[in-house]
Parts: sequence; C-alpha cells; structure tokens
Amino acid sequence: MKPAVSRYRGCHKGSVTMSIDRRKFLKSGLLATTGALASPYIISSPVRAAGTIDVGVLFSLTGGLSIIEKSLHDATLMAISEINASGGAKGMKVNAIVEDGASDPKTYNEKASKLVIQDRVPTVFGSYTSASRKAVLPVFEKRNNLYFYPTYYEGFECSKNVVYTGAVPNQQLSNFIPWIIKTLGKKKFFIVGSNYIYPREMAKVCKILIEKNGGEWIADEYLELAKTYPSEKQALLAQMAVGRIYLKRLNRPADALRLYEAAQASSIPHTDWQATIDRGIAEAKKAMQPQASPVSPVS
Repeated sequence: MKPAVSRYRGCHKGSVTMSIDRRKFLKSGLLATTGALASPYIISSPVRAAGTIDVGVLFSLTGGLSIIEKSLHDATLMAISEINASGGAKGMKVNAIVEDGASDPKTYNEKASKLVIQDRVPTVFGSYTSASRKAVLPVFEKRNNLYFYPTYYEGFECSKNVVYTGAVPNQQLSNFIPWIIKTLGKKKFFIVGSNYIYPREMAKVCKILIEKNGGEWIADEYLELAKTYPSEKQALLAQMAVGRIYLKRLNRPADALRLYEAAQASSIPHTDWQATIDRGIAEAKKAMQPQASPVSPVS
C-alpha cells in the first residue's frame, strides 16, 4: 500500500506534512488507546482482565448513507483483523463492538453513548458526515474518550477528543479550482451539494477561490438527502449545459443519479458534455449496486 500523505490544518498554526501508512496509523491509534489502560476506570474492566481491548466501530450499515459508510466499516474491520493477526496492540487482541448509525445523527448520538458508557470503550472509529460527527462530539468530550473520524471534513472545528484524519476544503480546492479555470477554461460554476454542513462549508471556500481566480459562480443548490431533485430546478441544469458550468457531485450516488438523469432529459443541447453525463450515470448506478462485505465482523 502506498503511503497516504496528509497535511493537517485547523488544529495548529501553520501546517505539518507527513507520510503515513494507513494500517500503521490505525495501529498507532490503538496503541494510544492501550495507554489509557493505566487508568483505574479501564483496569477495573473485565475486558482488561481478559487480555483484550474493545473499540467501537460506528458507521451507517442501513439507510441512505450505508452505500458509502459500509466501505469505511469494512476497512476498519479489515485493519483490526490484520492488527490481531500480527500480534495485536501491545500483545492484546483488539475486539470491535459494531453499532449501526442508521444514517441518522440522533441514532449516532445514542449509539456513541452506548459504546462509551455501557460498553466502556476508550476509542471509537466512526462517522462519514459532519452532521453525525457533530452529533457524537458532546459524548466524547464529556466522557474524555477518543473518536477517530476517518474522512475529510469542513474545518472550523478542533477537539482534543477527535482525531481528524482527512483534509479540509482549502487543501482539496486550492489547486483544483485554479486548474479547472486555467487549464480547462471553465469559468462558470454551478455548485450542487447535499443539504448539511460539509457541502455548505465546502461551497463557501469554492466561491472564494472561484472569484479569486477570475471565475463566476452562477448558483448553488442544496438537496435534502434521499429526496428527489426538484423538477423546477431544471432551468439551472439548462443553464449549466449552456454555460459549461462545473458540476460538483453529490454525496449520495442516488442523488447524483437523479441529477445526471435530469440533465440528460434537459431540452437544452448538451452534446459537448454528453460523455460527462453518461459517465456520471454509469458511476452512480455502479455505486448503488449492493456489495458483499470482504470481511466478517470481528468478535
């Protein structure tokens, strides 16, 4: 596996660049978790006496976001299996207690509370959306537990109880937007996103960079998760077609599929970007197909 290069901003002044292997990163996090075993709270736990350490795994296994979060769930269990196969964390077997966030922030909060208070895990790996991360944050801060958030996020938040593993918007867009404008010659942007905090904060940074680089954002629209794309917005799709405006893909493949199919049905000629529509439809349909889990739950 190639090293993943990450640059962390927001929690510290300046920036730090590091190269880190994902498995080693997860194992180092688990080793940090075992350090908490020195506390009386953990020592008194029957889990400690059994020579194992419990960790929580909290992703959406049902609901609209499960199509994305199931892969994060599987990858976490795979990493835990590999760690156990190589001798565990400080010789202790890592045991995953799996919960389903059900694509619902309220459920995420309830399951996080269960893992931290009832199961008494010192660490949880979970969440894909910022809405679910925000929902569980008070649980981890109040109980002083550790939460690993395994994807990019919108920034503007820094908690000592969260390990943010992904990039913030400017790290993704500072090269992306100028490249589109200067290399592709696309200067008009139509920003489309799901209606929650991450896409909206991402759009704010997009607008700043678009204007800074001589581009123009025509409009921005936010779609409720699992809702159909409103037919009255067809005019914006037509505007996108005529102006060759950049289309930002939605988080949920089902939402993206509806948007691309709406563009396909537009009466405005779109021959020059038909390949983009076709590819978008194909990718969305492929992502919506059910996939078998590559690993069995860790007991």
